[in-house]
Amino acid sequence: MIPEEEITIKINKKGWKIKIVKSTELSPSTCGECDDPSRAKPEIWVKRSLKPKDLMDTVIHEVIHAIRPELSEEAVLETANVITDALWKLNYRKQKPKKEI
Repeated sequence: MIPEEEITIKINKKGWKIKIVKSTELSPSTCGECDDPSRAKPEIWVKRSLKPKDLMDTVIHEVIHAIRPELSEEAVLETANVITDALWKLNYRKQKPKKEI
């Protein structure tokens, strides 16, 4: 997968890449995917074409999977939705990249 955006964060003392990718990089029914945390260099992929709030929710959702892989899908979904709603109501939004001069 060739990401359009990519960051690296630490989750449970391991470096994870979060990649924002073209919709064609994931199956049509999938908004995001999370590697198995036992992988040497785990990654999270999220579709770039999602609406801003859905993009935030999907990133949070997949990061929760990475942090707590033992949680059920229902628990991850509910937790991500609550966190997303709180951040959205506090007016958190994705910033546009700064253009270099």
